[in-house]
Amino acid sequence: MSDRIYLDNAATTWPKPPQVVKEIARYYNELGVAAGRGTSAIATEVDRTIDACRHAISKLVNCQSGQVVFAFNGTDALNTALLGLISEGDEVVTTEIEHNSVLRPLNELAKSGRIKLAIASAVDGIVCLDSLTDMIGPATRICCISHASNLTGLIQPIQQLSIICKENDVMLILDAAQSVGHIDVDFDELGCDVLIGSGHKGLLGPLGTGFLCLSERAADVIRPIRLGGTGTKSESIEQPNEMPYRLESGNLNVGGIFGLLAGINFLNEKGIQSVASHEKELRSQVINSFTGNEMIVVHGAETDYRTGVLSFNFHNQQCHTVAAMLDSAFGIQARAGLHCAPLAHNSIGSEPYGGTVRISPGVFTTSNDIDFFLNAIEKLSSQLV
Repeated sequence: MSDRIYLDNAATTWPKPPQVVKEIARYYNELGVAAGRGTSAIATEVDRTIDACRHAISKLVNCQSGQVVFAFNGTDALNTALLGLISEGDEVVTTEIEHNSVLRPLNELAKSGRIKLAIASAVDGIVCLDSLTDMIGPATRICCISHASNLTGLIQPIQQLSIICKENDVMLILDAAQSVGHIDVDFDELGCDVLIGSGHKGLLGPLGTGFLCLSERAADVIRPIRLGGTGTKSESIEQPNEMPYRLESGNLNVGGIFGLLAGINFLNEKGIQSVASHEKELRSQVINSFTGNEMIVVHGAETDYRTGVLSFNFHNQQCHTVAAMLDSAFGIQARAGLHCAPLAHNSIGSEPYGGTVRISPGVFTTSNDIDFFLNAIEKLSSQLV
């Protein structure tokens, strides 16, 4: 067996840059105080680092620093946006490519009768804009969609959708958990009202970190879903109205934010475009090898407008069987199953396989790692005839 070959970076990136681990350890070993809860020199250093991370995120995605709100992960950020912006009786539109972080809160709201939910279809992993447009009506207030699919890596037509949303006075919430850090993401250019990011994926930070960026109109109306201490205006029992504190009740994951800043700094040194090219080149290496292998089906439209994520199956095998063999026989860690995107599999034809085998190279994945993976696939192909 070779050394560990990690191809599950769409779930969480690994390994983390040494600077990330160092900064987390430095916080807990040398600092350790809460954010916004003191005036000592150490407390001031902590607050400055949090501000620096907020600024680094804003610069990365091209929004104002005051528009960045920290969350405990991407799911928490999505819940903050959805539950904070949706009102009783609203119509909400989403799509069948979405992660359960979107589908489950919206489904719960629909089941309880609080909203009317419409789910637009997709073809080969790409959302049908005509289907989505037809679902937008006078009462539609929110549209929530993924920027890049965690299942196929396909980047969705967000700029066209944002025009449609603006024409109909619909707020656009963009789940960018699978795109931030992997490709260039520009908040203003995309035209969304809320952008959701996850710290532990493309930004190379630790688990338990995430954020949302808000447009002015979203910031004006969003309600906090978590109330309590913020370290500001402690004399009042009213929740502060100022952003970002309105949405940041309770202690922040300060050690995680220290690590997240280190991850973003590392990413900036590498360059987003360099990372995007690297991951897509590794994916192309796989696609070129898969071509001509009649046992393998690759899922999702084949286009350059995507990240490095790839989903595939062996024609005669369940996806979990293939992933288990890759792990046990070769030490290759891929991901098998529905990938928390249960409705998307109808679009890409992967339901008969129980989902897909997904590989997602990262910044530390090498061409040699992919060669080893491809040699393993070749061996499995001869065994599984």
